[in-house]
Formats: sequence, structure tokens, C-alpha cells
Amino acid sequence: MIDGCIHGRWTRRTLLRIVVWLVACIGPGLCLANEPPPRSILVLDPANVRGPFYYEIFSSLRSAVNASTPPVTIYNESLDLSRFRGAEYEESLEAHLRVKYRDKPVGVVIAIGSATLDYVLRRHAVLWPGTPVVFGMVDEPTVARLKPAADVTGSIMKLRFEDMMVTARAVVPDLAGVALVGDPLDSQVVWQHFVDEIPPAVADIEFIDLTGMPFRELRERVAALPDRTAILYTGIYSDGEGTYFPPADAVALLAEVANRPIVVTAETFVGRGTVGGFVMTPAAIGQQAARLALRILDGEPASGMPVTMADVVKPIFDWRQLQRWQVDEDNLPPNSEVRFRNPTVWQQYRWPILAIGYALLAQAALIAWLLYERHHRLRSEAEAHDLSGRLINAGEEERARLARELHDDVTQRLALLAIAAGREERGSAGSDAGPAMRNMRDGLVRLSEDVHALSYRLHPSILNDLGLVEALKVECERVSRTCPTQLDADPRDVPEHLPQDVALCLFRIAQEGLRNIARHAKARTAEVSIRYRDGGLQLSVRDDGVGFDASRDQRRVSLGHASMRQRALALGGKVDIDSTPGLGTVVRAWVPVKEERREPSARAAG
Repeated sequence: MIDGCIHGRWTRRTLLRIVVWLVACIGPGLCLANEPPPRSILVLDPANVRGPFYYEIFSSLRSAVNASTPPVTIYNESLDLSRFRGAEYEESLEAHLRVKYRDKPVGVVIAIGSATLDYVLRRHAVLWPGTPVVFGMVDEPTVARLKPAADVTGSIMKLRFEDMMVTARAVVPDLAGVALVGDPLDSQVVWQHFVDEIPPAVADIEFIDLTGMPFRELRERVAALPDRTAILYTGIYSDGEGTYFPPADAVALLAEVANRPIVVTAETFVGRGTVGGFVMTPAAIGQQAARLALRILDGEPASGMPVTMADVVKPIFDWRQLQRWQVDEDNLPPNSEVRFRNPTVWQQYRWPILAIGYALLAQAALIAWLLYERHHRLRSEAEAHDLSGRLINAGEEERARLARELHDDVTQRLALLAIAAGREERGSAGSDAGPAMRNMRDGLVRLSEDVHALSYRLHPSILNDLGLVEALKVECERVSRTCPTQLDADPRDVPEHLPQDVALCLFRIAQEGLRNIARHAKARTAEVSIRYRDGGLQLSVRDDGVGFDASRDQRRVSLGHASMRQRALALGGKVDIDSTPGLGTVVRAWVPVKEERREPSARAAG
């Protein structure tokens, strides 16, 4: 009985200890399962991040992660599985990673490439137990073969040998063969699956296998390939003589000597002498992996994120190589992107061209407006000149009519009155009325002379009877009463049958010039000259008087000068007035003579 009680107590005590131990062991795990994962990411790539392709993947991944909040710590390890392989190397990697990240909690492991994913899945339980894994740049057959666990997700890509053949036939329409260039396929972690895809794809053409060949020999071979051949490049990491380099540098060295177009599968190979093809885009690979990792860090379980097909392989080509190999862009796969295209003049200088175009349009509009204004002004000037000419003609006609009435009527009547006064004077000789009648007769004679002079000033009849030269002589003699005036005119220079409007115009200009000399010049001498010059007659009226400031005269209104200019302008001529204070004045008028010059008459010559 006592033994039974003791045994029962021991059993209960033992069970209690077991429960406490289980709680101690499992409790922290349960608590951790409820806690969010550490905000840190470990990125593993199969090659060397210093190479352009994997560097671009990491750079785009880092940019996407850094744009998120709160901040995320990023670690990166290059496993270099393309150059180093084997169990011993993998064990050294495991020891290295275990020690390095022993005190660095990792929230998500990102595996780039098939070889990396293979390594991570084999070492997952040892290095990162319970840590979710995201993969990228892995082909579908590899994912099916590895059968990742529920806490492993990612995106697969379609990098197919068949697409390389599609590109080869596009750049070489009559394709007869392909040359495969690269390291041995069994050592290439990205292109290993091509081994099974190549035989059916090249069944109808010649297949030249140049994989694994020393680089020196390979350069010689690609420089002497047969026509209608395309080079299919995967990747070369070593020259076979101990030198290692990124595959992008290797393909550039091959392109220097290759005599056929090179088809590639990585975006970083485009622009290095290759024609392009269906290429992996590293930026898209990095961004896709970053998005999945951030979803996990934000609390979404990896088991609920199915593996998807990523759009990271795109047809991209180098325009320069398309031109070199005379490839028609219409033959390229649909939705192809062509890079390095030489920009057109419009693309290079779009904004300067637009600026110049706008300036030219503005200039053209301004010129059109100025031409319109000029045309409008010329038309207005022509109308004004026409009106001025008509006014001048009307004035001259009215002057001529008044002159005729004064000469033919008033002067005749005054003459008759003077004659009658003379008879009355003779009849009243010796009487007181005689002196008065004589004064009346003398007054009538002077009045008749004044009316006759007025009639001449209104319209010089001598201009019609004897011509311009004689009219100018009479006008000079009239002015000579106040200032000695000389006329310098060669009758041979003046056409005998001068148009009436030209003669009247030059006479009025000379008359106005001589009137100004008599009124204002205070000149000792004056000279009038007329010459035939440049298809017209040039009249000059010169004096040695006090002169005036011509610049001021141009700014103020002078009716006499304006009248002279309007008369000449109405006939297509011009008037220039030069004057200097103290040095006299020169008036030059030129009027075209539209009629042909005639030989001078015998009277004018003799």
C-alpha cells in the first residue's frame, strides 16, 4: 500500500517534470513562431558579384529593398560555383557561412541560379533551419528535379536553346549551321539543361561544338567559320590556361575576331559586339526576388506563395550589329527591343530644332507683318503722292486759269482805263483836272503792271512759249534786283520737247529756291544750273548766304521745302537740300525725263 502510494507520487512527479521540460523546450519555439522574422536578407549568387550580370542583379535587388520601410539589412555571398566545385569545397563554404552568420539572424535567404538553389536546399537544415528561401533565375526542369519544400518559393524562367535557334534563323535567314561557344555545358550552372535541348533543335543543320576549347584556339576558329553560320554563346569563365574573367569580357574578346554574328542569352552581353537574342535581364531578376523577400519579411508565409513564371527573358538586339550583318528588323522576333540605334538629327537636336523653328516662325510672322505694313505704307504713300500730285495739278490749273483771266481780262480792262485816262488828261490840259487825271493814268499803268506780274507769278506763260531755260532766265533776272543771280544752263542738256509737267515742276522748285534766297539767305550771289544726268534733268540752286542747320530743318515743318519735295516725288524724282550755317545752301532736284532725248534744234544750238 505504501509502495503503491510512493510509486503513484513518483509517477506524477516524473510526468510533471516531463511536462515542464517540454514546455521549456517547445515554448520558446512557439513564441518564435509567432514573432516576425528578422528584417535581414542573405543573397547568394553562384558566380562573382563583381561580374556585370550578377552585380546588376544585386544592385536592382538592393534598390528595391532599400525603398521599403522599415529598413532591411542585406548580406551578400558569392559562392563562385562556376569555378569551384566538389564536396570538400562545399564543406568549406558551409563552415565559412556557419561561422560568419552565427550571430547574424537571417530573415530570408535568396538563392540566385540553379546551382545556388541546389546547394541551399542541401544545406538548408544545417545552416538556416526554419528560414524561408526565395529563388530566382532557375529553369523549370531544375525546380521539378529539386522539389523544394513548402517554405521555399520563387520564380522560374524560360531560358531555352530553342530561342537561341529562333534568333540565329532571324539574323541568318538561310542558316546552314551553328557554332556553340562556351565552357563545357556540364560545368555551366545556368545552361546545363541545354544538353537535352540541343540535339532535336539542330537536327537539320550543321552543329559545330566549340565548347571547352582553349581561348587562343577558339579565337582562331570563330574567325574562320563558314558562311551561313551563327555563333551561339553561353558563357566562358576561363581561357583554359589559368586566367579567369567574367563571361561578358570573354564574349567581347571573341567579337573582335568573329566573322559571323554572335547570339547571346544575357543582357550584359549585348553591346559588346554581339547581335543579341532572347536574353536574361538581371534587373528584372533582382527586382522579382526582392518583391518576394519583402512579402515574407512583412509577415506573409512562404508556404502560401506559389512558384510563378517570371518575365525576365526578353528579345533585345544591338542595332549596330544588325547593320553590320545586314539584318532586316522585320525578321526579328515580335516585341524585340533594339538598342544603340544611332539617333536621328531630330532625336539629337530636337529642342534646338524646335527653338530655331519657333524663332523662324516668329521671324516669318514678323517679316510678313512688316511686309504688310510696308505694303500698306507704300500704298498709303502712293495714295498720298497721287493726292498730292492731283492737288498740285489742280493748284497749277487754277493758277493758270487765274493768270489767264488776269492777263486777258483784267489787264486789258486796266489798259483801256489807262488809255481813257490819258485822253481825259489831254482834254483837260491847262485846267486844274489835268494833274489829277495824270496821276490816275499813272496809277492805272502801275496797277496793270502789277496785275501782269501777278499773272506771271501765277503761271509763267513764257514756260509754254519759250521753254524752261528761258523761263529760268527771266526768273533769275527778277531775283537779280535783290541778289546777283547767274543761270548756268546748256541748252543742249535740255530736250527741246520737254514734258510740260517736268518743266513746270523744275521751274516751281527753282522759283521756290530763289524766293527763299531773296527772303532769308542774305546772299551776295546765287547760281541756278540745269543738267541732263542719269536719264533725267538735275536742277541746282546754290547761294553763299547765311545757311541753316539742315538737321533741325528736317525736324520742323517747312512748307516751301515740303512743296518742292512733293512736286519732285509726284513725278518719280527727288529733292536734296544741303545747308551749313555760314556756308550757304544748295537745293538739288532731279526729275526723270520719260521721253527719249531728241537732238537739239538749230535755234537752240545756234
